[in-house]
Amino acid sequence: MVTEEKPEKDTHLVDEAIKLGAEVIGTETKQFGQTKGIKDALGDGKIDFHPELPKIKFADLLGATVVLKQVRIIDDWDGIFGASTFALILIEYADGSLKTSIAGGKAVMRQVRKLVQKKMLPVKVTLNKVPSGSGEYYLFE
Repeated sequence: MVTEEKPEKDTHLVDEAIKLGAEVIGTETKQFGQTKGIKDALGDGKIDFHPELPKIKFADLLGATVVLKQVRIIDDWDGIFGASTFALILIEYADGSLKTSIAGGKAVMRQVRKLVQKKMLPVKVTLNKVPSGSGEYYLFE
């Protein structure tokens, strides 16, 4: 019986380059644990928007009058259900507390874009549901 012995790959040059800070793409690693995951390679998809503040569901703002202080519009966000457009909003309650939320929907986004374009922030708003022929939609009033 003849066995063929494969020589070990010479990786010492790659190792030295990595030690010196070189970026090496597509090489094998010595251990599975050293391989980057998809989140390391592409990022985790999170957007930092006042991470120090509590977050609230947009629907929980229903009927509340708050001050819309800051807006960050995100166009064509590539999410797990396809591309979407939404706004990250910083809101202030009457007691002075600050929270963030995600606002969406065509009507709300149209309002938010106009507020940003006309530089109307901060502005006092109340989130309401408005009936339509095909159901209900959110609207700032």
